[in-house]
Amino acid sequence: MQPNEFWKMYIGDEKPAALMERLRTRDPETCIARYLARLPSLYGIALRGDWRTTFAAERQCDRFEVARGLTAYLEETREDWEPALCNFEWAGEDPNDGRASVEPKAADAPPPEAPAPAPEQAPGPAPETDGEHGAAPEPSPRPQDAAPGSLAENPPA
Repeated sequence: MQPNEFWKMYIGDEKPAALMERLRTRDPETCIARYLARLPSLYGIALRGDWRTTFAAERQCDRFEVARGLTAYLEETREDWEPALCNFEWAGEDPNDGRASVEPKAADAPPPEAPAPAPEQAPGPAPETDGEHGAAPEPSPRPQDAAPGSLAENPPA
């Protein structure tokens, strides 16, 4: 299939510049990756209109083939859509960056939370193991390990 056939089949009549503005990028690969992330697929086969049309076709295309075809179309038509994007306002995003404004940049991402330290257990004898499988028996729940407000913490009187 030719790149223009992929475009007509999967994008339709939308102009490349309009798609790139909508997906907020000037990079063809990033644009198509964002588009395909929203396109339903089944076992890797990309939706073509509706599922009946998709599976009635002689050949079904997987997401990788569709991405290659659509990206090739954007590369072939770069002279048409690139000037139109020069006038677009990229509010808060570096237009040549290739990342969506919804993707957090390293400086904008909150710092990861450190995991809570595990409670220390008093050293004691090793639990006995079950003879055949070598598995230790399940320990009985301790009240100090119970969730706040649970019955194990506050048993009924």
